[in-house]
Amino acid sequence: MKMTKKFFAAALAVAALSLVGCNMNEDEYGILDFDAPNGVCTIDYTNETKDYIRGWATFNTKRETANCTITIKNQDSKSKDGNMGYIFNLNDNGDGTYNFVVATLQYDAAESKGLRTYISYYTNVGAAYLSGDGTNFKDIDGIQIGAPNCKAAEHKIESGTGTWKEDLGPTPNANKEISVYVEMTCNEDDGYTVSYYNTDANGMKKESAFYSKPFTNSLEKDATTGKWIVPENGLGVYANVLPGKTLTGSWKFYDIQGNAIPLELAD
Repeated sequence: MKMTKKFFAAALAVAALSLVGCNMNEDEYGILDFDAPNGVCTIDYTNETKDYIRGWATFNTKRETANCTITIKNQDSKSKDGNMGYIFNLNDNGDGTYNFVVATLQYDAAESKGLRTYISYYTNVGAAYLSGDGTNFKDIDGIQIGAPNCKAAEHKIESGTGTWKEDLGPTPNANKEISVYVEMTCNEDDGYTVSYYNTDANGMKKESAFYSKPFTNSLEKDATTGKWIVPENGLGVYANVLPGKTLTGSWKFYDIQGNAIPLELAD
């Protein structure tokens, strides 16, 4: 989207309500509806192909952190429809590649594993391979990450987590929905901490976290102080819809921190 207006301190109160517009939209099949000024993204997409389809979209201004309620709809004892992910610490390398972290949720009742997650750091992924069909993240030349001669580093899953953390606990409610409040913090002493909570009727967190994980793989330390550097980088969402499945759900962002002014809004 074309960025056309900048609002400085005099317009901050108004601009803060609008937050940010959609920026890097790598959504070839149009599976995401990202109403960025209200911090909401939705998906209601049926994949009629024989392979999975992925969509990707981000805010247009760099931020430190934000919290997000992810709701997966129409889930039952046989559901396994796809992934809904939260992207953070997205960095443009300036050469057509990106580094980013994804916190992914999937309800996998089909294999009796329930709600599961992974939090993974990817480096040097080609922009053309952020979305599309039947392709994992690849380097700028289209070579699969981890394959011989790939220019991108393999994605870095934090030590000790494995590929998926299985059976997190939450199950579909009476409306066949699973909602998870994703709380993200980042500070110079601890780096990132990503925590998952059950939600109340308004989609806000309740009780204590049912899963919490420090994550520092994507951060650098200050050479003088030894403290973690808290970055202002991209935030966004992605979805992966499995073949023959319909994935319906939403992302709602709260408490977006950092980069108060100027704000750039899309037309």
